[in-house]
Amino acid sequence: MNFLTAVLILIFLAVYDVIAVYRGAVGKMANSGIDELRGLCFCFKDIPMGLGDLVFYSLLTGNIFINFSLAACFVSMVGILVGNYLTFLMLEKREVFPGLPFPIALGVTLGFLASQFL
Repeated sequence: MNFLTAVLILIFLAVYDVIAVYRGAVGKMANSGIDELRGLCFCFKDIPMGLGDLVFYSLLTGNIFINFSLAACFVSMVGILVGNYLTFLMLEKREVFPGLPFPIALGVTLGFLASQFL
């Protein structure tokens, strides 16, 4: 997959994630209880995470690895982890928060910058 195509798909999905959590069905299901989301998410230490999020993080790192280098892929993974940390900080303040925007934005940005400078 072309890097630009993958990035555009990921940006679209990050925007869709925000809409789905705050205005759509995902937010409504999450507000009605985590039991409604069984099969769509997993819980780690009482923190639910959508299974789709993991797929998209993998799409990002795999695409950067294929199109650039292992170093850029590693830097992208660091961006995803920092983005997840920021998302978890937001979850302390809010009950529901989209899992894609911060990790995707940081992963794409840091991975692309690393590909230019490493």
